[in-house]
Amino acid sequence: MSTSIIMRIIQVFILCFLCSMVATAQNFIPLRIDSSYSFFRSLDFVGNPIEVVSFAGYSYNSENELLEIRRENERSSFTYPNLQEVELIEVFSNGVWENDKRIITSFDSDQPVQLLTENYINGFWVNDQLVTMDYTNDDQLQNQITQIWVGNIWSNQEKVENIYDASGNRILQSYFNAHQNGDFIFTFGDRVQYNNNNQPVEIIGLTGSDGTAFFSDKMTISYNDDQAQDTVVFCLYTFPDTTNCQNLSRSIFTYDAQENRIIRNIDSWNNNEWLNTGRVEEYVGRGIYSGLPDSILTYDYSLPTTDQIITRQYFNYIDLSEEEVRYEESLFLYQFDIGQFVLEKYREEYYLKGEVVSADYFTEVDQPVLFPNPISSNELLTIKNLNVESTNLKVSIFDLMGKLISQEKLDMDFQFTGPNTPGIYFIKIQNENQVTFVEKLIVK
Repeated sequence: MSTSIIMRIIQVFILCFLCSMVATAQNFIPLRIDSSYSFFRSLDFVGNPIEVVSFAGYSYNSENELLEIRRENERSSFTYPNLQEVELIEVFSNGVWENDKRIITSFDSDQPVQLLTENYINGFWVNDQLVTMDYTNDDQLQNQITQIWVGNIWSNQEKVENIYDASGNRILQSYFNAHQNGDFIFTFGDRVQYNNNNQPVEIIGLTGSDGTAFFSDKMTISYNDDQAQDTVVFCLYTFPDTTNCQNLSRSIFTYDAQENRIIRNIDSWNNNEWLNTGRVEEYVGRGIYSGLPDSILTYDYSLPTTDQIITRQYFNYIDLSEEEVRYEESLFLYQFDIGQFVLEKYREEYYLKGEVVSADYFTEVDQPVLFPNPISSNELLTIKNLNVESTNLKVSIFDLMGKLISQEKLDMDFQFTGPNTPGIYFIKIQNENQVTFVEKLIVK
């Protein structure tokens, strides 16, 4: 996949993660990555310690389109001709930059529909891989086919198919690998059922054999009165039995509003009873730049550590100035041979803030307001006092878990229809200059 496409996905996730489980209404500051640094400690095949270090820098044009990614001995440059994005990857060898790979992404209505990868061999561009994507009328990915260039023809490699219900929920996903004759054969997938609030309550894993599918595992999810996850049970099927699913693990969620924390107690099924074997504590972050937590602590009650914590993971955003933000992520693992935690992974990223509608942008009289709030299902909403110099506005609705529910152009009266199911949502208004207004919405 194109690096720039991955960057787009990252930016989408940054927006979606705003809607964390304990988020409060606030202004969202969109970020644009400027540079990154990371290292990873591990062992090689013979047990010797190794450390992998990487860094990258990013540059953009005046329209915020990505122009270049710079890495050690490698760089990617981007151009945008005729509804396409062309990424040219070069490597630094023998004192000069040389062509290595080219990725051409074609778009239709802002959706990527084809990714062509070419390799530069002996002075010529040669086909390597072709990914073709089809979408539903609601712009959801329906089919994705990957082909490779063999013997001067495109040969099927794999396919992904998605099926959605009337509410836009993905109810079936199937992965296929190509047979020797080029036909696709089902390999694995899942089947999902939802409740009346469009929340997944059962996910059944499917595995393929000789073109047929059978159950492999199942995840059952229940929710509390606040529509947050309450209990998740995971079990396994034994082929060919598709009726009895043997319990394997269970997670029970509790929420501490005072400490802004989510606790997931982990049980294992042993001798026909549940035994508490561990816990994950997630301390929820500010949710200003993303929905990432502040920290995650993992406990394993079967291991002889001092406090039975085996991993510590931390996430942090630091405002360096009015324009720049530093993001830090670190993972510490408990090393039993030395009896202490050791930093295994570290990542540091620098971001530039995009333009944002902040509270200071408005006077008390013309402060934007989402009205009415709360609402009933499918009720008409209005953004009052939205004083922006643009008619090209989009309204996006996210659920509590950060899933994009709908997106449409905002009409001239700043009105749109709210969600059709009860719950907590977040409304984002955005124009072509990335001016953003975010507010929490409650549907009764």
